Amino acid sequence: SEQYHSDYKVSHYYEMWTQVLQLLRMVQEPRVLEIGCGTGQLAHYLYDEGFRHYHGFDFSEEAVRIASQRVPQSFCVADARAPETFDHNYNVVTCLEVLEHVDDDLKVFRKIEESEKRLGRRFLQIHIFPSAVCLWLFGLHGVRQYTPRTINKIRKIVSKDKSLVLYR
Repeated sequence: SEQYHSDYKVSHYYEMWTQVLQLLRMVQEPRVLEIGCGTGQLAHYLYDEGFRHYHGFDFSEEAVRIASQRVPQSFCVADARAPETFDHNYNVVTCLEVLEHVDDDLKVFRKIEESEKRLGRRFLQIHIFPSAVCLWLFGLHGVRQYTPRTINKIRKIVSKDKSLVLYR
């Protein structure tokens, strides 16, 4: 789509990304792992803002190819449900409007939890889901629609002492 080839500043996600950027600025020496990096628009924005410790992955080879051409950050093709996907040196996980497209989204949260235990450290997690208004405007998309009830299921999986930001 044309939207995925456009500059991040004109993306309809730009406002959301500015909020993510504000959260990242509160982290000392942020090292970002982006689940579902797409064509690298957020990576490009972060790079322009001075963030150099970033790794993004996506299931789409084409998206990763475009991202790698767009900005000098680290990208790869990977599956968010695979444990080795999380074996990178990071302290922040972002997953922005991606999980609704993953058939086993709860497994992704479990893999993040396992990675934290294996690496012996906690991560700031920023997850953004389409809101009820999005469903009204755009209709059902993805394999899951998030409600307060489904978000509570996620909260039960994620440790209580974690820095977790869930947006709808």
